[in-house]
Amino acid sequence: MAGLAGIMGGVGRTSVYLVPEASDVSPEEYAERVRSFLLETKVIAPFEDNDPSFLAFGDESALPFEVPPEHLAAGERVFGFEFCTIYAGKLTLVPDEGVVEPKCPRCGADVTGPYYDAIGGEEGREVDYAAVRVKCPGCGGSFRPDALNDSVGIFLVDRYVNFDDAFTKFRPEWLAELERQTGSRHRVLEYWYT
Repeated sequence: MAGLAGIMGGVGRTSVYLVPEASDVSPEEYAERVRSFLLETKVIAPFEDNDPSFLAFGDESALPFEVPPEHLAAGERVFGFEFCTIYAGKLTLVPDEGVVEPKCPRCGADVTGPYYDAIGGEEGREVDYAAVRVKCPGCGGSFRPDALNDSVGIFLVDRYVNFDDAFTKFRPEWLAELERQTGSRHRVLEYWYT
């Protein structure tokens, strides 16, 4: 069996987020619709601790993705991702890993250090991301995290699906069915990290 990190060369990882552009249901209802669809299609499987938001790859984990032919030719089982997170709740940041290189929207200065200092919070204390401000060392401006510039973007959301260490291109018919099942169109965000 080929794990995705081995397939991709082990040099870096991709984290792919599906963020609804609009939804008429609560974050919890959205998460339940996604979870049900992914479980029914065997894309995901629960981890042993039964955390409903953190899920393992299922028997059909490659189903959502356009798997490059060279990975299929090897004749080994191909996993589409390492794990899946379905988030629903208070406003949080996407991405939730340390993968962005934020710049000031006013002067273009690198604000990576101030950004990670601002969003880190204290151990055991929840961060109100809507209230967080990042101060630019260049121009002195103060900005919400989602106002900063990044090559992919920084987003403040109350729901998302994340496939970590994943293939990056979704099969259009699979994405269309997910959107039908959830009643939400999605923005696909791809981040690369080491």
